[in-house]
Amino acid sequence: MTQSVLGRLTTSHLLVALASVLLVAALSSHLFSVYYVNQRRNELVGAAESLAHTAADLLLRRDREQLHAIAGLVGDVLGGRVCVFEARDAQLIASSHAGVPDEEKNAARDYLRAHLNTTSAETTQVECQGLVYRVTVPVRERASDELIGLVVLHCPIAGIQQIVTAQRITSALAAGGAGLLAVLLALIVSKATRYQQGGGAAGRRRL
Repeated sequence: MTQSVLGRLTTSHLLVALASVLLVAALSSHLFSVYYVNQRRNELVGAAESLAHTAADLLLRRDREQLHAIAGLVGDVLGGRVCVFEARDAQLIASSHAGVPDEEKNAARDYLRAHLNTTSAETTQVECQGLVYRVTVPVRERASDELIGLVVLHCPIAGIQQIVTAQRITSALAAGGAGLLAVLLALIVSKATRYQQGGGAAGRRRL
């Protein structure tokens, strides 16, 4: 086998190895990102729905103090803003943070006006606005299924993005290390093959 043929084979094997490593790194990074984002989404939806279930009785009793306490606790745990609205006058009853934006209040009022007289339970709404998830859950009285309030959760996913970014950097470093190892192995094999060919040629000349 000539050195040119050997060089082409070594180069082709190296390119295949590098492409395989990069493909695996890209796929793993994508799956990692999807998994963590979906996990965070499910966590937020579960927390908002649980709060809506708890808020039903508290809204009927108009226990604002307890609603404020629970909203604050959920907001602290999730690192987001939790708001509870009353359905009849779309009034903000409880919030985990002071200074709720007017646009958020207006969105809640529009939702409540549109669904106030509906009899069937509405499904949870989830919106992703940049790096912020917005989860809207209607609060309904268990006996009559009447809409009595609304739970709105705003929560950033910047922390998840930082984890995903760190994982992508790790994958890139691992791919670079694997590529460097492939290059070193290819060079070692190439030198060893040339050495064997040179030794064989020298032996034939002595004969």
